[in-house]
Amino acid sequence: MRESKGSVKNKQQIPLVTGLAEHSDTARDCNLTLAAAFAFFKKRFEADQEAYESKCQKNRESGEMGGRPKKANGSEKSKRFSSKPKKADTDKRSKAKTPCQVFAENSDSFRLAVFMRDTLKTNVPTLKEPDLQKWAKDFDVALRNDERMKEPRFVAQVIKWACSDSFWRANIQSPGKLREKFDQLTAKMESEAAKARASPPGKSQSPLEHNRNVGMAVIECAGCGD
Repeated sequence: MRESKGSVKNKQQIPLVTGLAEHSDTARDCNLTLAAAFAFFKKRFEADQEAYESKCQKNRESGEMGGRPKKANGSEKSKRFSSKPKKADTDKRSKAKTPCQVFAENSDSFRLAVFMRDTLKTNVPTLKEPDLQKWAKDFDVALRNDERMKEPRFVAQVIKWACSDSFWRANIQSPGKLREKFDQLTAKMESEAAKARASPPGKSQSPLEHNRNVGMAVIECAGCGD
C-alpha cells in the first residue's frame, strides 16, 4: 500500500529540522535537496552569529571606557545650541529720559509759532489751542534744514497770507502743513503779486501786499531775525 503524499512530506521534514537544530555534520546524511536548503540557512546563521559577536565586542569595549556617554539635559542642550548672546541686563528705571528742548519766547521759532496761532485764531476762532513748543520745534527744524524757509520774515509773510485766505486757512493749521504746501502757497502769492503790479496806478493796496506788510511788521516788532 502506497504512503500518502502528506506522510512522505512529513518524513522529509524530520531530517531537515534535525539538521538545523544540531547544526553539525549530520546534515551530510540528508539527501541533496535537504542539503542545499540547509546550506542556505547555515550561511545566514553564520552571518548573524558574526554580527552578534561583533556587537558584543563593541559593547565590551564601550564598557571598559565607562559606557555610553550621558545625554545632556534640557538646560545643557539649550546652553550648548544657543547661538544668541544674552543681552546685558539693564535697569529701565536707571535710564534717564532725554529732556525735551524748550524754545525761548524770544527765539525765531517760538515767535513764528505764536504768530501763526494768533493769525489763525483771528480767522478761525474755534481753533484748538496748539502746543506752542511743538510748533516751535517744527519751525526750528524748517528754519535750519529747509532752504525755502530759512528766512523768518518770509515765512511770516507766507503764514499771514495762507492763514488769512478763505481756502488755505482751513487747510494750513500747523507748521507741518505749512511746510508741506509751501511751494504751492508761495506760487499763489507770487501770482497775486504779479496781478497787483499790473493793476493801474493809484489803485488801492492789494490784499497780498497788505498781508505781506502786516506779517513783516509783526515779526519786526517781535524782534524776529535779530
